[in-house]
Amino acid sequence: MKYLAAAFALLSSALAPAVGGEYLWPSAVLSLPPAAASTGAVVSVRGVVTFVSGLESNRFVIASEDHPNQRGIEVFLKKDCEELVHGAVVLLSGTLAERNGAYSIDADSIDILRVEHLPIPSVAKQADYRRGLLEGRVVTLRGTVREVVPAAIEGVEVSHVLLLMDGYTALVRLPWTVDGDRLLGEPIEVTGLVRGVFSDGKRIDSALEVENADGIVMLRAKSAMRVLVYMFIALGAVLVCVTAVLLLLWMRVLRERREASVVAAERSRMAADLHDTIEQHLAGANLLAASVMQLKETPENVRDAMKSMMSLLANAKMEVRSAVLNLRTVGGETQTLAAAVAGLAAALARTGVRTHYHLRGLPESMPEGERQDIILIISEATTNAVKHGHAKTIVFTCDPRADGFVLRVLNDGEPFEIDSALGPETGHYGLSGMRERALRNRIALSWGVRGRWSYVQLESEGQNG
Repeated sequence: MKYLAAAFALLSSALAPAVGGEYLWPSAVLSLPPAAASTGAVVSVRGVVTFVSGLESNRFVIASEDHPNQRGIEVFLKKDCEELVHGAVVLLSGTLAERNGAYSIDADSIDILRVEHLPIPSVAKQADYRRGLLEGRVVTLRGTVREVVPAAIEGVEVSHVLLLMDGYTALVRLPWTVDGDRLLGEPIEVTGLVRGVFSDGKRIDSALEVENADGIVMLRAKSAMRVLVYMFIALGAVLVCVTAVLLLLWMRVLRERREASVVAAERSRMAADLHDTIEQHLAGANLLAASVMQLKETPENVRDAMKSMMSLLANAKMEVRSAVLNLRTVGGETQTLAAAVAGLAAALARTGVRTHYHLRGLPESMPEGERQDIILIISEATTNAVKHGHAKTIVFTCDPRADGFVLRVLNDGEPFEIDSALGPETGHYGLSGMRERALRNRIALSWGVRGRWSYVQLESEGQNG
């Protein structure tokens, strides 16, 4: 016997760490020869607490610090230690004992070195659990509650839960009583210590002993929480996408605004050039013609020519002013079509032509190109009426239609003969330009005479005033 004790002492010395005194790891104790327990040897063991029993206040399990999810060794403390908690790193001394074919330690003293956070054990394989390969380990099982049976162990009220795992029923011991009706049929996840169930010294099954209420989780609630987390993740992704789209749209708006600002500046420059050069030259030519007419020696035929020239110069000046007005209205400052027609009527009135307008059904907004083309068609119609028809009165009318509007320009000048009108072959592009602008904007353009009024009519398609 003394030779066996000496061999055990030699083994203990060989397994002890180089620093911190002589002690064994739990894995070293579990690897001792079976006869070591019969010596009643006193051992010092260092490990981490992986399980604290809820049934026996002085029973706990320690495992090696570097492998806390591996098999541990049961410790029975001879005194109460309220500071003992899950994850505590302890150094204990006690007598080596054997219970149900496995080593345990009856500890006399214990020192708590520190407390650390232990990793959560992964879900155990059912085959390993059924074959008894997980005893002494803290594991996690997952299944459906098949039955709940109340019981009592050493005066402690407990609940035995039969957990159905893919056709195999495992016994789970809860150190408290639960409502069987609430758990029955529910999917749960339980974490605890796997212990053997013995009868007449023979192992007949395995049971999972749960430490406390934290060791049982309702999977339906967990699934609902997972769904909620996924919903928040999806919502976050949607918000990120929406933010990115809005940012791109805002950048596009800024780019268009910069481009519009450049165009507006260029149009303003062109308008200023027209006003400061061509319009001033036309005004000077008009004054020169007027001075020629005032000369006493001017022949009558020259006076008539000068009068016609002054009329042409006045029309040209009016067209230049209209072009300047169009160039100065761009982007967010663009006039509505009704305002543009009213401005054209006012410009005509300043040349001595009587103007009237009654506008209903014109849209508040429309594409800029279409608006400009309609204004140019109207401007060409008024120019022709004054220049070729010698009109004294111009009337603008507009009426709404179910799918758009009808805009007319009437004048009291000489009737307009469209068949005999001059065309591009003679250098006159007014009528052809009007037709092209109407065609590209899906506007029906027509001419006619009603009583003493000649008119040009624009009928839109697909517009709604």
